[in-house]
Amino acid sequence: MTINALLNMFDGGQYDTAKPAPTSPRPSYAMRLAANAVAKAKTGTTGTCRECNAKFQAQRTIREFCRDGCRRAFNNRRMLRGLLALDLVMAHRFDRKAFEAAGGRKLLSRLASIYRAEDDRDRAGRVSWDDLAKVLERNPRLSATVLATNVVGTRRPGGHR
Repeated sequence: MTINALLNMFDGGQYDTAKPAPTSPRPSYAMRLAANAVAKAKTGTTGTCRECNAKFQAQRTIREFCRDGCRRAFNNRRMLRGLLALDLVMAHRFDRKAFEAAGGRKLLSRLASIYRAEDDRDRAGRVSWDDLAKVLERNPRLSATVLATNVVGTRRPGGHR
C-alpha cells in the first residue's frame, strides 16, 4: 500500500494522485511582485541625503542616502575621524596620567572643533554625527547597568555550566 493510499483512507481522497491539481485563482508570483513594486513606488517617502543634501525618493523610511557613493563617503569619513578620536578616548580611559599630561581634554576639544569646521566648509554645515538619542537607541548596552558578572569556570548557584 502506498503512502498516498494510506493518507486517502484518513483524509477522504485529498491526496489522490489521479485527480488533477486544483487551479489557484491567485496571480502569479511575478504579477504580485510587479503589483508590490507599483504600490511601493506610490507610497515611497521623500528623503534627504545625509551626505550631499539631495532630495530622493526612498522605498524604505530608514534610507538615509541617495546613492551608494554618498553612503560610502559618509561612512568612510566617520571611520577615519573615529580612528583618531578612538586613540584619545582609549588613552583617557586606560592611560589617564599620559592623557592628562598631554592635555588630552584640549586635544579632544580641538579635534571636535576641526571636524565641525570641516563640516561647515565641506558639507554646508550639515553635521556628520548622530544625535545622542539615536546612538543610545542603536546601542542599548551603552546605557545598560551591569547587575553581576560571571567568572569563567565557576558555577552559578542553581544554574548549569
